[in-house]
Amino acid sequence: MKEYNILSWGGGTQSTALLLKFMNGEIKNKNNEVIKIDYVFFADTGNESKMVYEQIFKVQKYIKDKYDFDVIITKKNKELKPDEEIIKLIQGGLKYRGSKYADLYQSHLLYFQGHIKAIDVMPFWTRNIYGEVGKTPFKACTMAYKIKQIMKELRIVLGIKSFDKTKHKLNMYIGYSIDEIGRVKPNPLSYVENISPLVDLHLSRYDCVDYVEKKLGFTPLSSVCNMCYANDFNRVYDIYENDVDGWNKLLALDDAMANKPKSHRLREQIFMFRFQALDNIRLKDVSMKDLKEKYRKKFHQLSIFDMEQEMACMGGCFL
Repeated sequence: MKEYNILSWGGGTQSTALLLKFMNGEIKNKNNEVIKIDYVFFADTGNESKMVYEQIFKVQKYIKDKYDFDVIITKKNKELKPDEEIIKLIQGGLKYRGSKYADLYQSHLLYFQGHIKAIDVMPFWTRNIYGEVGKTPFKACTMAYKIKQIMKELRIVLGIKSFDKTKHKLNMYIGYSIDEIGRVKPNPLSYVENISPLVDLHLSRYDCVDYVEKKLGFTPLSSVCNMCYANDFNRVYDIYENDVDGWNKLLALDDAMANKPKSHRLREQIFMFRFQALDNIRLKDVSMKDLKEKYRKKFHQLSIFDMEQEMACMGGCFL
């Protein structure tokens, strides 16, 4: 049986600390032997902020220069076409969801505009006619754009068509810290074992921040999709202030949610972020600067995923 050690690198705080610890020979097995990582994959959804992408490429270059190790960036979408071209292809019979054009952001935009009936959807916040705030119950984005994509890229790298539990064993190392222990779950694939070394080492997010700061000389940002429902106001404001393209995409998606067809399968009002659902506000209708003072303390989170853990998120992203 062939055994491989794989690091699912999310490009953010904890997984970067874990990546550096692997490179420095600090991660060991039960026999106190250094674990050598075989492959490092970053599954790019195409929806990180400009600031996070700068961090990802900086760390990727650092690992290559210092350790001569390649961090592999993989992406489900192989060819991004303009919305109007995709709409024409869909009208002509294209099954967008399984095509090479499938893009996380674009799929949601077209979904809420009514051009696509089924996508690998993210969770979103809801508000009903009584003003009650809830959350959509499905979350297919992680499996489609991260887990499956890493498995697909690994098969390409290894030159095989499929994995066989009698022939392959994959140790999937994930950068969950001790304060994210609620996200630690078994892998649904029989030939994959999820392993969280930071939890075993009892390292917190703050320990990881401190470690990365000492090794790389900068404070690492958390990696999370711009439109993820787990973003608090401070994170959204950071996009508004520092990522013009990212902010404009959020405005367009929020507008599509606000004006979705009456026939849409989601009947309640849909919002990307919790602060929107609570106050029934659309991004284009408010002054982000005016909201900053109101929300920066109210929704400040020690971890960007504290809220997600409380809602027992199924699986969680590899971040």
